[in-house]
Amino acid sequence: NVVIPLPDIFYIESKDNYVFLNLTDGRQVKTLTTLTALTTQLPADEFVRIHKSFIVGRRHVSCFNNRQVIIGSTVLPVGRTYSDTVRQFSILG
Repeated sequence: NVVIPLPDIFYIESKDNYVFLNLTDGRQVKTLTTLTALTTQLPADEFVRIHKSFIVGRRHVSCFNNRQVIIGSTVLPVGRTYSDTVRQFSILG
């Protein structure tokens, strides 16, 4: 088991049957779980689901709108289902 401090998580991405934690130091940690399972374990005030395949660490978001979220140099899409959720978090950036 690897212990990862929550502030070290840039964003989380789901690919096939795996979830990848993309960390601030450039590392990527692969785990066999689902985004839905992770969503229930992560603090809602620190992480926001923006797409069926992405959860972002709110503290790392530099810019956002209802179509995309920018974290560092990474641009992530906002899913139609989640655009209202992203709009509600005007304190993200």
